[in-house]
Amino acid sequence: MLRPSGFQPTCSAADCNYKRPIRHGAAQPVDWRTMRRFPKEPLVCLAWVQASGNPILATLTIAKLSRGYYLCNAHFEVSDGANERRLRVGSVPKIFSHNSPVSDASLLAFAKVNNMSERSVLLAPVPSRPHADLPFPAAASSRASSAKEHACEGT
Repeated sequence: MLRPSGFQPTCSAADCNYKRPIRHGAAQPVDWRTMRRFPKEPLVCLAWVQASGNPILATLTIAKLSRGYYLCNAHFEVSDGANERRLRVGSVPKIFSHNSPVSDASLLAFAKVNNMSERSVLLAPVPSRPHADLPFPAAASSRASSAKEHACEGT
């Protein structure tokens, strides 16, 4: 799929307004985050939609989500591969400032749009929120500090 030259992916999480800046030259901007596409695996995609807190995502097909919607790496823990080129298989974003996942009614709409059984949607595990009590920037900075500690352990 060809993107326009000025394409800037934005984070689809309800509490995040990050829009990746366009690179001009070789240097990366200071606030550069990796953008992660929604997964194509139905139950993992469902978990991402639920964790994002964005009910609009529940109205879209998995194919559409995986082609044009993103979450920035600030919503993933280091153990999920947030600082790596690829996320660990089955990783679910957990770092958000909101504490309200998408409602069951929206998830049932997601199931209908994507030809999934309602039972599989309602029985799917709810993503845990270990950092829900922290404001978003603090959660991201705590993740960054733990990454620094992890890097120091390897030396």
